[in-house]
Amino acid sequence: MSANLMYDITEEPYYDYFVRNGYKYLGCGYMHVVFEKNNTVYKLVRSKFKKFDKKYDYEFERDCLNFLRKKGVPAPQIIKIYDTGELIDDYMVMVEEKVQGIVKNEKTINIKNIKEIISFQEKIHSITMPFFGQLYDKDLQFDTWREYLHYIMNRAKKASLLFQIPYDEKCVEKFFSEKYQYTDKSRYMILDPNEENFIFDETDKISGVIDIDHPICFDPLYELSVCLYAKKYIFEMMRSIKTDYFNKFAEVIKMYAKIHSLADILFLYDKDKNLFKNEIENCAKNVSEFQIFLNGYK
Repeated sequence: MSANLMYDITEEPYYDYFVRNGYKYLGCGYMHVVFEKNNTVYKLVRSKFKKFDKKYDYEFERDCLNFLRKKGVPAPQIIKIYDTGELIDDYMVMVEEKVQGIVKNEKTINIKNIKEIISFQEKIHSITMPFFGQLYDKDLQFDTWREYLHYIMNRAKKASLLFQIPYDEKCVEKFFSEKYQYTDKSRYMILDPNEENFIFDETDKISGVIDIDHPICFDPLYELSVCLYAKKYIFEMMRSIKTDYFNKFAEVIKMYAKIHSLADILFLYDKDKNLFKNEIENCAKNVSEFQIFLNGYK
């Protein structure tokens, strides 16, 4: 869960209710606020994003966590999803078990932790899926790697035109047509490189993983491209451990990163281009810089 230095939790309309009733404020992510009481976590949307306070979103995360637990992955159980007005007025609340352990951040994470994350992700990637694409969206499930790749590439092209970000579509298409084609089964991936979502025990083993709300089924190298885009310092630590592997697939990861970074902007744009105006502008600027960075990245 990333800290937001410009965010004042006390301005949330539900803050007084939770504090008055003995809840402890744990922190916030981009769209959610988290409280704790009796070793139970309470998650609800930030008021800025109130219009995205839909039961489907919480049920989606619940189903993702349930799926992982059935596969032997230590993920928390969702205890209850309170509908609007059930616990507090105007907001839905998701209640889940608290994963006990230590939360790492950019300053405290180390190589040993990164090795554990790599090992953990490899276990996740051992889960094969019968389709490529979005886990719980039937409309975005595809029979082949190439079909889903083209879907993402089309989003990248749309974003490049929409935000006037240079993108060599023909070069990327040629690479995936002539130099690299994924032929293995679709693999499950959590698609979130945030180190704060991996909870460690006192021996530096992962005791649980949280906030899994947008997994996909695809080529595992794509997960590394997301990491390169979103958390370059984490990616570089991973690369220092598995140098030969990363060097072998460096170009593939770069090409996936080109596609993902562009396609990622459309998430906010599709949600609400007016509400996310400032975020979209900043994201477009970051993606433009990232595309330039990738051209010289080795």
